[in-house]
Amino acid sequence: YSCFGFDQVHFIEDFTDKQYLRGYVSDESDFDNLIRYYEDLDEGERAFIFNITMQNHGSYKTESYKSTVSIVGHEGEFPQAEQYLSLLRETDAAMEDLITYFSQQEDPVIILFFGDHQPSLEDEFYDMLYGKTSDELTLQEQQRKQLTPFFIWANYDIGEADLGKTSINYLSPLLLQAAGLESSDFEAFLLDLREEWPAI
Repeated sequence: YSCFGFDQVHFIEDFTDKQYLRGYVSDESDFDNLIRYYEDLDEGERAFIFNITMQNHGSYKTESYKSTVSIVGHEGEFPQAEQYLSLLRETDAAMEDLITYFSQQEDPVIILFFGDHQPSLEDEFYDMLYGKTSDELTLQEQQRKQLTPFFIWANYDIGEADLGKTSINYLSPLLLQAAGLESSDFEAFLLDLREEWPAI
């Protein structure tokens, strides 16, 4: 991580008051620690924090975790999907608390939230969603399995925009652009490339 230019690297053993969910640090606990790192900054100090959560990592077969979300008309039929969706619900609540906290701060704060892949759930669940088996999917339908949402939020006005489909290699220059920060020549190149190839 030092090769990426990070001044500090923190792992699970550095967290305080850890709370676990399915054996992973919960997103709520992770975000609480992120806030602690923010509050430990000196006045006027700027920071870039790259935070990786684990709460929703597969697999979704933890029997001790009771799902709170069910799929209407298919209750109990897809326990992995219901467990994953229940975990997303937990993340939504933790994210609401995180954004509420930073919306009340005087320092300008910008958050980029993204996922790196869709979950591995029951094949039958995906067959139901698509109305056909994976063998019958067109290339375009198969590519939909690679989509994950992202958002950029700030506690000040950055304007609203639908950036459409993009890919992870463009997130850094898009974040800098949203923050109004100067980018490197490489990031400027990526934004130009995005005009021709919006997603790679």
